[in-house]
Amino acid sequence: MKRTLLIMMLLLGYAGINPGMVHAQQPLPGSPWYTVVYQPETDSLRWINALGDQASMPRPTLNNEAQYFDMRISPDGQTLVMTAQLNSGLEAIGIYNLAAGVFVQTHIAQPDESIHLGGQHIFTVGSEFFAVGFSGGDFANPTWRVILFDSEDGDVATFIDHTHPDAPDLPLSVPLVQVVDNAYVQIQAFVHIHMIPQGVGGASEWPAYAWRAFSNPDPLNPVIVESPYTSAEMDILSTDGRVAVAYTDEVYASADPNGMLPNFNAVGWSWNAPAGEDASMTTVHADSSRYHLVARWANGGEWLLFLSDDATGNRYWNIVLANGTPDDNSFIPLSPEIEQVYGLTDGYLLVNADDMLIYSNGFNPNTAPDLVHLTAASEIVYVTPIGAAFELEVIAGATTNNPQQIVITPAVPAQPQQPTPQPVVDCSLAPPQRVSIGSGAQVVPSVGGLNLRAEPNGAILLTMTGGDTLDVIGGPICDDGLYWWQINRVGTVGWVAEATANGYFIEPYDGLSPVPSVTEAIPQPEPPTEEPAFVCEGAPDTRLAIGLQALFITNQSPRNIPNGDPFFNRAFMSGTRVRVDAGPRCDGGQIWWQVSGFGRNTATDEATAINGGWVAETTTSGQYRMGP
Repeated sequence: MKRTLLIMMLLLGYAGINPGMVHAQQPLPGSPWYTVVYQPETDSLRWINALGDQASMPRPTLNNEAQYFDMRISPDGQTLVMTAQLNSGLEAIGIYNLAAGVFVQTHIAQPDESIHLGGQHIFTVGSEFFAVGFSGGDFANPTWRVILFDSEDGDVATFIDHTHPDAPDLPLSVPLVQVVDNAYVQIQAFVHIHMIPQGVGGASEWPAYAWRAFSNPDPLNPVIVESPYTSAEMDILSTDGRVAVAYTDEVYASADPNGMLPNFNAVGWSWNAPAGEDASMTTVHADSSRYHLVARWANGGEWLLFLSDDATGNRYWNIVLANGTPDDNSFIPLSPEIEQVYGLTDGYLLVNADDMLIYSNGFNPNTAPDLVHLTAASEIVYVTPIGAAFELEVIAGATTNNPQQIVITPAVPAQPQQPTPQPVVDCSLAPPQRVSIGSGAQVVPSVGGLNLRAEPNGAILLTMTGGDTLDVIGGPICDDGLYWWQINRVGTVGWVAEATANGYFIEPYDGLSPVPSVTEAIPQPEPPTEEPAFVCEGAPDTRLAIGLQALFITNQSPRNIPNGDPFFNRAFMSGTRVRVDAGPRCDGGQIWWQVSGFGRNTATDEATAINGGWVAETTTSGQYRMGP
């Protein structure tokens, strides 16, 4: 994988390890499992095991961070991945080593891109890699990509995007990632990706694709194929790859369809079939009187926890044996006060309506003792996956008394390591340098072909043609009497000579037109045309604009169109900040904006990404529901 390190500096900047940062390390007691809780009120993290609170620390913070978005922690507990918006308005992803107390890398997305961490299983089982989705463009020109990162050093291992020949032709979509590796897939290893269309309401299933990221390309097999794992709510068992879901089993009777509730009458699991093949289901529980919503593994895969609804507002979790059948498998309803559940190797965790964290290793949880009390806004961001070994032994910067804030140094553009310059070389006769690091450039249009090389005068990676654009990211190095620059050509990084005595091979390029010479007049842009002010009859003036951050004053469910149908089990809560993507629209005397951000799954009370939903800035009575 390391040989592909330079393959994806494409469109990303990064900040490497800060050697000056030194943090005291707090030992963490050994335990088969931990849960990590994020507390927004104090912007801090808590490590909790079966004996209660064990450590805490401030949340690692990106330099120039404007707003924290989301985080994931590797199965072994050692690597934290977080996303945030910077003061520049760009989104960034930081890879943080919890034991060392440093961001090993911080990658910055493109101006029109959003970063999506996906589900809770974005890491491989062994924690070596993780995958993240990026989306951009608009409905006319949608773009997306999925990048596989190395957890240890944050390097890009490989990637796929919308330009790949095998990539599906999709409308503007958000790629949410679920990583599956060859710990339990014998034939092939895949990254499973849900492609969620922008502006579409909540659904129980999404288009799903499997990317063959961990193997060499096989000309007889496509790199990306359809995945059988289309369920919007699924839980993968790390030990063997079985997937637990709620679904419809035609063998058993079902309740009558009821509005937004999915008509799922069964709970069960399937083996991880090779991508592109159907995954046959094993039903363990069926009930025609209730609607089943979500299933979760527990106790090492021996039990299933599932959420059901009777269509009258009564919704509660249940527990059932995972190896039974609907005809001989009794289940136990959990207390209706239980709002969240998390499976463990030796039991499960529960959170009730009073924000009490409960640990149980028995099949009947209703007598389990309380563990610790959480705050109302707390979010569980990590639970040691079933079958994984928690390996974090110390936490840098962790303390219980006045912890010191962890802040990294400013992020800088990528500076990949350069080859060692050749000794005793002379570039005194080379033409003057006209490009520089960070500038755009293009192959001079009159040049018939220009080779991109692995190193100065090295092996040829590809041949460019006149007019091809590129980014200058390193150099110059003098070799054979020529200046060589390291450039990025659509994801391929290599070296090119700038010029010989006969002329230039590359020249400055501003992204729009060739840079004019000093003798050419630079055309002046037309003055911008002032657009008329937006007016929505019956509503107060808008206070928002595209690209701004907006704050919810009241809870609100996003809709598929202005004043349309609400997303299923999705809501933005008061105090939540989102990005304004499109609008405004006037409908029903209200001002509507399309937004993206993190809200809540109202069925499970878990944080979830919500993209492309329309929300009202104002009420019909002229009050504001959102503000800047």
